[in-house]
Amino acid sequence: MKMTVRLGLELNIIDEASCQTLVADTTVMEKAIAYPTDSRLFKRVQEQRGMLAKAQGISLRQSYEKELTHLKHKAAGYAHARQFKRLKKALKKMATLVGRLTRDILRKLPVTEQSRLILEKAVQASQLIKQTQQDWEGPKRYSLHEPDVQCIAKGKSRHAMNLVKKWPC
Repeated sequence: MKMTVRLGLELNIIDEASCQTLVADTTVMEKAIAYPTDSRLFKRVQEQRGMLAKAQGISLRQSYEKELTHLKHKAAGYAHARQFKRLKKALKKMATLVGRLTRDILRKLPVTEQSRLILEKAVQASQLIKQTQQDWEGPKRYSLHEPDVQCIAKGKSRHAMNLVKKWPC
């Protein structure tokens, strides 16, 4: 906000008299995305890893696409039926498969500047795997492409949710 006001004053778009009162709208805009469950994020990680491997020309031992799709559907059913032990087991299996896929890509990765991108994506995957562990304490990852987003309200997993981006102070 300070930068906007300063720039407006420098370019003579606004005058100093209009800066005496500030009106700020603090309404949080709802994002049109579904609530990112861990199973959906794991599936998204697998899709991104597959695209990155294909772009780098890396042949994978296994893509785990069918297994992760199947486990994603199972996890949704377990969550709906409140079968949390089965849900936890499915998420652990998904974390294992995503970890295998990530390690396979890292083993076959050529040492180039482009590999830095893939290593950053691998860190995202490891953070996602950690948050599914029972004793992990820390901010939950809700988005792969926006790590600072936090959930302030949620409903069903298929509906939009209220997200707010945490700005560094």
